[in-house]
Amino acid sequence: MPTPRDIYAWLEQLKGSALNADEGAMFGDPSREITGVTVCWMPSPENIRRCADNKHELLIHHEAMLYPYPFEHQQPLNALHWYTNTQRLESLGCANITATRLHGTIDQLWIFQAFAEQLGLSRVAAAGREYHHRVFEIDPIPYEELIARVKQATGLPTLRATSINPDRLVRKIGMPWGGMGLFVNVSYMQDLLELARDIDVMIAGETDNYGFRFCTELGIDVIETSHEISENIGLERFAAALKKQFPQIDVRFIEEQCIWRAR
Repeated sequence: MPTPRDIYAWLEQLKGSALNADEGAMFGDPSREITGVTVCWMPSPENIRRCADNKHELLIHHEAMLYPYPFEHQQPLNALHWYTNTQRLESLGCANITATRLHGTIDQLWIFQAFAEQLGLSRVAAAGREYHHRVFEIDPIPYEELIARVKQATGLPTLRATSINPDRLVRKIGMPWGGMGLFVNVSYMQDLLELARDIDVMIAGETDNYGFRFCTELGIDVIETSHEISENIGLERFAAALKKQFPQIDVRFIEEQCIWRAR
């Protein structure tokens, strides 16, 4: 039977380079043979339990295994004792599950393109050298109509959106998917602006106060969906591709729900 390392090798062949520094085995033995894989967005105790219920040996998760977020691909030693982290690690150990993080590789191969297609964005107005340096162009549409389209595309009954120019016609769109709209990633939105200074709207996965203000000070409106919603479809496509490549493995995908609700 295949091992997690066989999955790594397949992805590296597709990508044309090694996995990123923050990817690979996070817990357990990456050389063990596996008969089942659960693919999820967040390695939460609930998703670990579902992996165990599936009788799968491998959990592939997109987001980081431990808190705080490992921006330098390292974790402070004392963080191993944080309650959220010990709960996750105990769940994995008790169920004898190997956990693998696949982040930027899945973004590059599936997630970015899948979110663009989900939003109906296909016409590229400006492109940089990287796969995610894209500014999209659409036929002019009123901003309020675009908000309604995003709701329909994502299935979200409510979302957060600025309203600095509610009467604007939207032509050019930046797409800071996932967490690229957060204040720690504003350099990504700056990269998009250097490709096209006349962006009307940023459609984000997740953003925050600083991220909103970075754009609105430039006259750009922002629509926020959610981090998980912007990445679910790409992860589901990855799971389908994994099943096709390794038909002997039982592959199941967990669709992550938006963590907040309008009250």
